[in-house]
Amino acid sequence: MSRKLKLILIIVGAITVSFLSLLLINILSVKETRSERIDQRELAVKILNGCGVPGLARAYETYLKEKYGGYENILFKFSEPSNTRKYIYNKSVIVVSQELDLSTSPNNLEVLMERTGIKNWTYAIDNVELPDYQFLIIIGRDFQNIMK
Repeated sequence: MSRKLKLILIIVGAITVSFLSLLLINILSVKETRSERIDQRELAVKILNGCGVPGLARAYETYLKEKYGGYENILFKFSEPSNTRKYIYNKSVIVVSQELDLSTSPNNLEVLMERTGIKNWTYAIDNVELPDYQFLIIIGRDFQNIMK
């Protein structure tokens, strides 16, 4: 092999190694950025089964705990899950049960919507008897879409 060909192979090899190193560094930094994007604030939530599937509220609570770091890094404070009086909910919905500061960005509602994938929400605030949770999640028949 000629000297010129060896030099070209060394240069091409060096460029390839440099490119692969930069690519690996970029991939690792993107992965780190994704994990930093998860807002670490704890949200007080109660989950209700609104469609009648047995054990669904508890299963959804477990799903959220596992999705966000297992039991060591819980990003939710859960009240005891239960059922709605009637199983009439086709779509899952977030109910805001305490005053919410919408001026902060992201506010707690936006964080909860991002974590759960539930976009429907409403207010149901009773200032006389404040619950120990800020949000109520009613799981509807679309639960398979939000538990992916």
